[in-house]
Formats: sequence, structure tokens, C-alpha cells
Amino acid sequence: MISNLENVKFPDCGVESNKVHSRYKKSFQDLPIQGKKVIIIIKNRNMFCINQDCKRYTFSEKFSFIDSKAKKTIRIDKNSVEYVCIDDFAIKKRHSYGTVMIDAVTSCIVDLIDSRDTNDVSEWLKEYPNIKLVIRDGSISYRAAIKTAHLNAVHVNDRFHIVKNLVKAITKALQRIIIGRIEIPLTTNEAKLRHGYLMSLTRREKIIEAKRLRTNGISYKKNRITITS
Repeated sequence: MISNLENVKFPDCGVESNKVHSRYKKSFQDLPIQGKKVIIIIKNRNMFCINQDCKRYTFSEKFSFIDSKAKKTIRIDKNSVEYVCIDDFAIKKRHSYGTVMIDAVTSCIVDLIDSRDTNDVSEWLKEYPNIKLVIRDGSISYRAAIKTAHLNAVHVNDRFHIVKNLVKAITKALQRIIIGRIEIPLTTNEAKLRHGYLMSLTRREKIIEAKRLRTNGISYKKNRITITS
């Protein structure tokens, strides 16, 4: 990977420069991919400072994803992780699941494990000592794991489950207020006779009667005299 930024801001005086003094290789570790260790190698540039009043002559370009002398990207600097979201994902649907941790500030994946067991998740979370807030679903196992690993961490329900729980609560409230079955009273003798006739038939007899009417092209309304006779 070759760094090709045109202008680099000098950290001391803030003046930008595009004059290259030299290049050197810099390697560092990033998040693993499918369980494999990832090492990134870049050609980092030493730049001339064009500010004549600056006390330093050269400087190395800086990157937002890694500190100056660090050997790991900030994504795997566990001490810097404070606000995260954890959720499960299917490794093999209905058979095995894992847990993913996402930085709530950058929305980048921080880490993942191939388990959602309470003890495994708890031990995993302990590796991140500065976690202050965890966004999660309503899982009891996740709640227990977070409390074990970070007793003082704030728990926040994720947006999806907040909406889901709200809809569920509204549905239950409406079911208590609105009756599920509305019965229309029979007000005429003809309606009462038709209802009595239909109630006297078995399910099988009703099906046979409906097929007969359809075959003969007779509607229920046209057949009402036969029914009530």
C-alpha cells in the first residue's frame, strides 16, 4: 500500500507541505479476517516542512487510523473502546451464532467472537476495560454478560428493539380496549331462519351445499327460499 496524499499538514506549525524527503515501510496489525491475522504494510512519507520559521526540518505523515508509534490500528486498541453496540449473527443459521462488537461512534466493527454464550461474551468484554456504554437487544444472556464484565456500564436498547417492543405494547393495549370479535345481531325472521339452517349443518355438509350452489349457478340469496322452507 503506497501513501499518495498530496499535501500533509505539519503537526507543529500546521503548514501543509507536498515535498517528499524520503519514504520508509511501516507495518501494523489490523482486525483479523476469517480468523487470520492481518498485517498492513504502507510506504510512509517523510516530508519537508516549507515553513521557514518552523523549528523542525522534516516530519512523517500521520494517519487517523493509527497513532504515530503504534503497532496496531485504533480499531484493535482495546483501551480506546468506550461506546459499543453488541449483537449476535448467524454463523450457520439455526445451528451456531457469534457476537459482533461495533463502535457506536464510528460504526466500524471492533471485534467478533464465535459465541453468544454468557460466559464467553463476559470474558470477551473484560478485554475492553474502558467500556462505558453498551447498546444491545433484549437478550438476558447479553445483559448478564455486560453486568459481569462492566458493572457500571450503561445499558441502552437498540432502536430496532425499542420500536419492536413499542409495537408489541400498543398491540396488547388495543386488544384489551377493542374486542376481537364483533357480532351483528339478527334482526329479521328471515336472517334468524338462515342462521339456524347453517348452524344445523356440519362442516362437510356446508362444503357440499356450497359446491352444489356453485355448480347450479345459484347464489345464496336466490337459494334462501329453499333454505327457509
